[in-house]
Amino acid sequence: MKKLAVGLVMVGLFLVGCSDDKKESTASVAQNTPAVVVQEEKAAVVEKAKEEMAAVAVQVQQSSAAVAEEVKKEAAVAVENVKMEAANATAAVEQKVEEATQAIEEAVAPVNQRGIELYVKCAACHGTNAEKKALGTSQVIKGWSAEQTASALKGYKNKTYGGAMKTIMTTQVATLSDEDIEALAQHIATF
Repeated sequence: MKKLAVGLVMVGLFLVGCSDDKKESTASVAQNTPAVVVQEEKAAVVEKAKEEMAAVAVQVQQSSAAVAEEVKKEAAVAVENVKMEAANATAAVEQKVEEATQAIEEAVAPVNQRGIELYVKCAACHGTNAEKKALGTSQVIKGWSAEQTASALKGYKNKTYGGAMKTIMTTQVATLSDEDIEALAQHIATF
């Protein structure tokens, strides 16, 4: 580019000749030539910068796409791993719950059976599901907790609990052991 500019200056001098006009023409060509050269150089630099930026943009786009694809693959693997771990953990928890449920059922079954056997005598007054007022005067015991029922039965047994039904209930619970009372209370709590 610089050689071209120098060449243009030389041609300009050659064409103008050696007159007084030559000085003015040479000065005019010399003044105009650097501005044209600078503008051409700027345009070339801008064009080159645009090309380099376009190339960088393409590289960034390609790199971003490759990174995004790799992240998707890694995320898919991570999701599958989490799903497998969750399934394994769920299975382990379900197994523990099943074992605990079975142990509880085995431990409670004899108590419930005894409670069922004992309640047969109570059902005559309180109803099959403890839904009646005994002899029309007691409280309905359906919905009572095992603790509330056990406390009332123990109170009847030691004669510290009861109202109008106290005498009848004292006789009914007199032969019950503490274990019997607990079994009966557990059964009544199931209603």
